[in-house]
Amino acid sequence: MCATISRTYGPATANPVSTGSTIIAAHVNTDLDTVYTEFNGSIAGSSGGAAVNIQQGTISNADLHANAAIALTKLANGALPAGVTVASANITNDTIVDADINSAAAITLTKLANGALPAGVTVASANITNDTIVNADINSAAAIVQSKIVTSLQNIAQITANVTAPASNTGTVVDITGLEATGTSITGRTTRITGFCRLYNQGAGDVLTLYIYEGVTLLAKTSINTGGANQVLGAVVIAMVNGDNAAHTYKLAMSTAGGVGGINCEAAATYPSFISIETI
Repeated sequence: MCATISRTYGPATANPVSTGSTIIAAHVNTDLDTVYTEFNGSIAGSSGGAAVNIQQGTISNADLHANAAIALTKLANGALPAGVTVASANITNDTIVDADINSAAAITLTKLANGALPAGVTVASANITNDTIVNADINSAAAIVQSKIVTSLQNIAQITANVTAPASNTGTVVDITGLEATGTSITGRTTRITGFCRLYNQGAGDVLTLYIYEGVTLLAKTSINTGGANQVLGAVVIAMVNGDNAAHTYKLAMSTAGGVGGINCEAAATYPSFISIETI
């Protein structure tokens, strides 16, 4: 592109320049800033474009045409200025990766979509709020093994020495010292109380009875008829109680009737008598 100058410039004897003259190489100082300063005028394109006076660092946003559409290749790389914001429309779909998200972003749960977690996401005990899993959450074919049901045996008490009741045939019920235990039942589950004792009769024709009590309330009993005196007979008594999420204390007792002697609960280290409380 050629340019013309709007006034005479330079010495008359050395390539003088006047209005309408074409600027040639001899007229141009290698320091273009000097040329501009000495001209102190406008340099216009020979195509008839608008007059321009450009110095480094002087172009501002207003100098750019609204439809300039500057190519992205002419923009420098690096972080955007703080005042420049990016909306969803500026982000190509499916391009954000894990590394793009700040480790302290703490994205709120309300911004996560509802639905099933992806197969690769695992949930540990710490992610589950205590006491929130209900029966419907467990698969009908889960087949949970018994070893994972923690509430089986609640408590057990046992004795390893004989307990003797006074000789009587009146049917008086006597607590068996040491055979008392406390357990906490569970609503919706059944509590099973089991008592075992080796009963010994002192007289022929005795009827030996083993009882389970809660306080003064009789829960269950079992009786054994003896033929002769001095027999040792194993007796088992079981009571079943509905759970109610409360603590209960149970005990064993014994009695003899119909004969002429007393009754013992025999026990030793090798054959203890006991009472146990289980949730089933």
